[in-house]
Amino acid sequence: MSNPFPSTLLQSLDPAALMAGLQGLAAVRLAAEAGLVLGASILAVWLVALAVQRPELELRPVLLALAGAFLAAAAAGLADLGVLLGLGALRALGVQLAAGAAVLGLALIALREARRLRRLPAPAEFHQAQEALSRASAGQRIAQQALNLSEGRFRAAFEHAAIGMLLTDMRGRVLRHNAAFAALIGGDAAGIQRRDAVGLAHDDDQPALREALARLAADGQGAVTVECRLRHRDGRAVWVTTSLAALPGAGAETVVWQVQDIGERKAYEQTLRETRDALEQRVAERTRDLQEANRRLERANRHLRRMARDDALTGISNRRHLTSELRRARAAAARYGDGLAVLMVDIDHFKRINDNEGHQLGDQVLVSVADTLRRCLRASDTLGRYGGDELCAVLPHADAEAALAVAEKVRRTVHELAFRGRGPRPVCITCSVGVAVLVGDERVEALLARADDALYQAKRAGRDRVVLAADPAHDRQLAGQ
Repeated sequence: MSNPFPSTLLQSLDPAALMAGLQGLAAVRLAAEAGLVLGASILAVWLVALAVQRPELELRPVLLALAGAFLAAAAAGLADLGVLLGLGALRALGVQLAAGAAVLGLALIALREARRLRRLPAPAEFHQAQEALSRASAGQRIAQQALNLSEGRFRAAFEHAAIGMLLTDMRGRVLRHNAAFAALIGGDAAGIQRRDAVGLAHDDDQPALREALARLAADGQGAVTVECRLRHRDGRAVWVTTSLAALPGAGAETVVWQVQDIGERKAYEQTLRETRDALEQRVAERTRDLQEANRRLERANRHLRRMARDDALTGISNRRHLTSELRRARAAAARYGDGLAVLMVDIDHFKRINDNEGHQLGDQVLVSVADTLRRCLRASDTLGRYGGDELCAVLPHADAEAALAVAEKVRRTVHELAFRGRGPRPVCITCSVGVAVLVGDERVEALLARADDALYQAKRAGRDRVVLAADPAHDRQLAGQ
């Protein structure tokens, strides 16, 4: 007879459908056995009661014999129920022995009664009992056929399932497995049967499986899913997802394992992790490179700003930046009515120093004078190289008196400087300072010109001195006279 469930159909069974089949199988078998026990017991009790209440009946031996037969059938069904409900084979055997003793007693009574009879009539009660027995036997045959069909379907689905299947007890001992599971770990039937299923897993994953079995043993129902690694015969680890569920109707003593290979998914996840790690490393490297490039760019920008703003030799502001700061200070003074002064400083006989001592000493003198002026000025003041050996200082919030005091301090400090030249005697220097104070809405160019005129007046007057530029209004008044 051909298999009504082709292997291609069985291999496509869903694990959930397989579990539903297991539950249906258990329910059908329990219902059949329970119906048999109940029906046979009721008939046996009814026949015994009829024989006891009607002692005048000549069919009492037959009734008692029928009651014994029904009692034997009930005992057999009760034994099967004991196995299904987890009572165990020994307890089921005890039930059968007790029922057998009762049947033997009824048979002896029936034999004694039969000896008193010469012939056996067939009253209506006998026919009724015979019909009931026939119906019970037919029902038992139908239930047994359904049970055999369900068992066959389960067996075929279990054996030909596309995923690995195991039946174990609650301790994890393998009771049955299918070919897909054997192929999954590269084992044979002899090597898997009766083994500890948990022991087939990687050592690190065994505690999770033990915990799953403990939960099933405690609850007696439900399902637990665990991702773990099985040890293949060739030594490699096989990633699987394992669903464990207690088999319904088996006294919570049998566990169904559905084991599905997830190696491809794990390999894909590993590839994703490696790709992500590589990308993160590349991003980190590019970020470090970008940060270093930004730092170099910032240093270059600062250098460019210094080149655009500062004098390369002295490190103070160049003429362009100095003029820009002077315009800003002039606008603030005009807005708030503050004072503003300009100091124009020139090193006396600087050309002679270059000619006699060399340009190297001349550069050293310029740098030293610039440092001296910087120490004499406030943080809010601006010092710049106006041209050659001529330096200029912008003093915001300063009137003529304050500007003259600063100029005199500069002159005295420069006078104290001395340098080692080519000869035995030190090279001493002096400076001349011209001071101009902003008047009214005077333009920046005019203010610088007046400071420069005051400087040349100091030089014409003998150098090493400070001269304050005249008020332009006073000059206009003198010109009008």
